[in-house]
Amino acid sequence: MTLTAETRPAVELTRLRTLRTRVRNVLKMFPEEAVNRQVHPMLSPAAWHVGHTHFVESLWLRERVLGDGADLADHASLYLPERCPKTERGTRLPSIDRLLTWCDDMSAAADSAWELAYARRQRHGMIGDHYLLGFLIQHYAQHLETLRMAQQAWAIAEPTPDASGHPLRSRAADFTWLSTPEQSLEPGHAPGCAAPYDNELGAHRVRLPAFQIATRPVSNGQWLAFMESGGYERAEWWTASGWSWRQSLQTPWPMHWRGDRGDWLAVQPDGSAAPPKQDAPVYGISQHEALAFATWAGARLPHELEWLAARPQLDQVSEVWEWCENALYPFPGFRPFPYPEYTLPWCDGRHAVLKGGSRWTEPDIRRDSFRNFYTPDMRHIFAGLRLARSETDLPANCADRRTSTE
Repeated sequence: MTLTAETRPAVELTRLRTLRTRVRNVLKMFPEEAVNRQVHPMLSPAAWHVGHTHFVESLWLRERVLGDGADLADHASLYLPERCPKTERGTRLPSIDRLLTWCDDMSAAADSAWELAYARRQRHGMIGDHYLLGFLIQHYAQHLETLRMAQQAWAIAEPTPDASGHPLRSRAADFTWLSTPEQSLEPGHAPGCAAPYDNELGAHRVRLPAFQIATRPVSNGQWLAFMESGGYERAEWWTASGWSWRQSLQTPWPMHWRGDRGDWLAVQPDGSAAPPKQDAPVYGISQHEALAFATWAGARLPHELEWLAARPQLDQVSEVWEWCENALYPFPGFRPFPYPEYTLPWCDGRHAVLKGGSRWTEPDIRRDSFRNFYTPDMRHIFAGLRLARSETDLPANCADRRTSTE
């Protein structure tokens, strides 16, 4: 279906309502006693995500666009992340019945507000180009994936259900390499996206030296080979910060794996468990672990622009988020939008970029230009890795050391 100026709001509002419902429905996947509990140090309680997403929709649409959000003031101290630390959110959440009733009220008010915003002769700038609608769709989508991370974290903490099947066996770290010649690349575009994030924009031209990149991500079987060769015990394969982090790691294997006499089970977000498939991409690993594997394999992680240049010829994209080597940085001409804190605080040299998406990523954010970012110690995300290696010496550059701006 080709969207026109008239049909697009209706189609995208339907998508928004679908995601609202799906965010709420995730609560049904948790035991009642778990929905207000922080199940992982880096994750908020599931019920908080539900309240937060509904609050943010009304905050942007009703208060900031229509100037009609007086009823939201009492909820800002809970649902604005900067005003309520993760550790306090569970104790301040209402009962589930009260939360869902409030969400029903927020949804009804938002639906009426969308009608009003689009009916106005002089539409607000964020309404006229559909930016706000796309922005909020993506906001729901991102929290939906985070809720699935929380599901998995809860499932990992519970007793493993009975499971049977063929045990995982290690596989040699052999890769098919795609040789990519020296070329010019023009990042800073987000084709096909009505509401790109500010860190995706800033069109510019860079010169990429020749490189090679693996056509497939690292598999479970290959990760097991790394483990069996002492990958978690030998400091020479780790960065200094990575090895320091490794010393505190209680489970030296992917976060959702469980071992039993050499046979491994992988716990899924729905609570099921089965042996990891040998050729499926490994996930549940930090960037520290990804860098150690790359060194062990005689390779490295790709720069995000290398990943972007090779993307059309890569296999198994969007099965796991893929750690890149570089930290998040603003593209030339960066302009913060829709608020300064969306990207700039994370361009601190400590947040690494991930590309591609996972099996649990909604299509609304599964685009090549999307730049996910986490600190290197995070392993609760659905992240794995793909290897790269250099064909030439690569130029150094402060923000983007595997590229040079032309």
